[in-house]
Amino acid sequence: MAIVSLTLTLITGVALVVGVFYGIYQWFVAASLMFTIGNYFKPDITPWSARTLFNPFNALVITSWLTPEGQERARRFWIAIGKFLLCILIPFALAYATEVITGVQLIRR
Repeated sequence: MAIVSLTLTLITGVALVVGVFYGIYQWFVAASLMFTIGNYFKPDITPWSARTLFNPFNALVITSWLTPEGQERARRFWIAIGKFLLCILIPFALAYATEVITGVQLIRR
């Protein structure tokens, strides 16, 4: 049982370290896509107008305001956000699975 506990703890630790660095990378990818989305509006829509509620980032949700390239960037933004969330959730799920399987509490409560 000690080998199983050690193995699961090691896997959780590796997932945490990799998740932190990959999560930071995905956060910057999402931020860069978000901040440049204002350049990809259709010609008849102004990014800072009442139509967008004076917030060009609303185009990440209402992608019909964007050109096809902008829509692709919005899709990539949401994929990066999803990957970032997975980088947070997977280490916690592994820590919980380790606790359920071995009884070793990796996250103190």
